[in-house]
Amino acid sequence: MAQRKTGDPKHWQHPSCQLRGYRTRWKNRLLGPGETGEVVVRGNLVMKGYYKNPEETAKVSEHGWRHTGDVGYKDEDGYVYLVDRKKDMIISGGFNVYPNEVEQVILAHSAV
Repeated sequence: MAQRKTGDPKHWQHPSCQLRGYRTRWKNRLLGPGETGEVVVRGNLVMKGYYKNPEETAKVSEHGWRHTGDVGYKDEDGYVYLVDRKKDMIISGGFNVYPNEVEQVILAHSAV
């Protein structure tokens, strides 16, 4: 079961999923607390690959880790904070979705 960081509803840990920072520009090294890089994951809850698409699977796989395309950092307690995307466009249901547009809609909502 995922655990919520005390007092913070936006940040979670999950025992079945390992996360680590990955920075392609800096020789693929693990990142320390507070350092920003691509989030890569592995575990029982992580997809095994893209359906009937081994080429795309190979692009996001390396040494048993799945590259999420998310940019983030871990704090001293191991909680992950996502701060950006490596790519500025997400294809969802055949539509191009831009994170900035989604953020603007969310920020315009009265409950935010």
